[in-house]
This record gives sequence, C-alpha cells and structure tokens, in this order.
Amino acid sequence: MFNAIQKGIEMNASNVVKCLLACAATVFSVGGFASEGSDFEMIGPQEVAIEHVDYSLEIKPKQGWVTLGGLSKHDGKRLDNGQDYNEINPGLGYEYPLDEKWSISAGVFHNSFSKPSFYVAGFRQLFGTETYRFGVSGGLFTGYAISTIVPNLMPTFMYERERWGLNFFYSPSLRRGGERITNNTLIVQLKVKF
Repeated sequence: MFNAIQKGIEMNASNVVKCLLACAATVFSVGGFASEGSDFEMIGPQEVAIEHVDYSLEIKPKQGWVTLGGLSKHDGKRLDNGQDYNEINPGLGYEYPLDEKWSISAGVFHNSFSKPSFYVAGFRQLFGTETYRFGVSGGLFTGYAISTIVPNLMPTFMYERERWGLNFFYSPSLRRGGERITNNTLIVQLKVKF
C-alpha cells in the first residue's frame, strides 16, 4: 500500500474516495479490526499517480529608470544677481527601486545656475498606487554657490506608466541666518525604461 502511495495518486473525486477507503481498510486490517463480516476489507493495491503542481513564483527582476533631467520653475529671479534662472535642466541619471516603498537614484544635470550638478538621493513612498506615488525625497547635490554639498528634502509626486514616467519635486527655499538664499522651485524630471 505504501509503495503505491509513493508512486503517486491522480487526484480526482473517485480516486480520493478509493484511496481513503484503501487506507482505512489497511489501518483496520493491520490493527486487527477487519474480520469476517466486517464492513472493512482490503480492496487490493491501487496504482496511484500524484498530479504535478508547480509552486514556483514568477519573479520579475527589478527594473530601474533612466532619468533624463527635466524642467524647473522658480518663484522669482536669482537672488544673487537678479537674472533669470536656467529652467531647462538636461541630465542623465538612474533610479533604482529597492522595494515597493523605497528607491535610490544618482546622476548629473545642468542646474538652474548653468553649472553641472551631481546628486545622490533616496525616495520614500508614503502612499500611492502602481501609477501614482506620493512621498518624500532627500539627497545631496553639488554645483551650487551656497555650499559645496547641499542637502535637500523635497515632497515628491511620481507618475509612472509601463515605459515612462514623470517625477515632480518641490524644493522649498533655503534660508541662512534668517535670510532667503534660494527660491521655491518646482522640478519635473522625465524617466524611461528600456
């Protein structure tokens, strides 16, 4: 009986019932419960085949985004010289999802002062769906006169389709000694998957 079970069982309703009856008869006969006139008797060895079930999970590799810089809009003129900001900010970077809530990014772009800026940043999603995500980004940026490395914490909204997306950042004005040294800035960044 046990060899038959090891060979497998084809799982359908009638075979399950037959198997249960065979197991019960075997247990009762081994234990001395099956006897003449008993309701239980050996029905003979059953050929059994277990249906193969694939329990593997489809695991998709994480795919990041190539960021291509974007546009910025400031709430005034430059505070250092009164001129307009450079609001077309091409660049190149990479955004990588660590899990459903966290992602990291790094890259370079042409900043609002027409200088190259390098950055490393992280994003934490607070709520959202597969298409819309809202959270907070924090990072370190170079290429600005106010400091060699500028830390920044920005509310962030992400709109993501299958192959392209947009990141919206709000960079609040920075103050030093109570005096405003940067303007409020809205930034839009394009990103694509290949």
